[in-house]
Amino acid sequence: MLLPGCLAVCRYAGISNERELDSPYLLRALKKRKGIYILNIAFWMYGLLYTLPFVATDKFGLDAIGCCGITEISSVFLWVYYLVNVVFFLFLAYVVSFVFYRKIGRWVKETSSASTLLPHTRDTLKVTRNLQRMIKWMLLVPVVFYYPALGVQAALRLSPGIVDLHTARLFMITVPLPHIMDPIITLIFVKCYRSAFFDKMYWLLSKLNS
Repeated sequence: MLLPGCLAVCRYAGISNERELDSPYLLRALKKRKGIYILNIAFWMYGLLYTLPFVATDKFGLDAIGCCGITEISSVFLWVYYLVNVVFFLFLAYVVSFVFYRKIGRWVKETSSASTLLPHTRDTLKVTRNLQRMIKWMLLVPVVFYYPALGVQAALRLSPGIVDLHTARLFMITVPLPHIMDPIITLIFVKCYRSAFFDKMYWLLSKLNS
């Protein structure tokens, strides 16, 4: 859920001049590889650590519908923690995605209207447009395939039995799809990854046939 926002922020930092950066320290850091590493570490640490209170209180494991996750939220503290660390960060991720997507769109519009473009700028413009399309898809896929299942899980936590378990399991079938589709979407819209992927596949096939 955080990936589209991170992509939008990093792309805006990459295409902006130093004078255009709204937050010189944060966004300027993302123009360097070290800043990208730090952002990735923060991204993965959030995913790994936000479940710790549920693990510590034995509220994480297989739930009633057979999925691995938060099984029960039985205290006010855990509810507040869940709402802040899941719902709030989900909302924040979409706000960040929207804000920086608009900034990228403004840059694309202004750059496209220029009478002459350097070859490097033209390439950057093409890559940025493709990234915009990719971000759109990455924001849409969870809405269709993941959030309905998340809503069913939340309903079952609030009121066990409100949804038939068989129906709930049908919703859960779609949960892995965003994780499967995101790499495919990346290959479709990002040429360097697509080229590297097909080069690697060609190399593997040539090794198998030799």
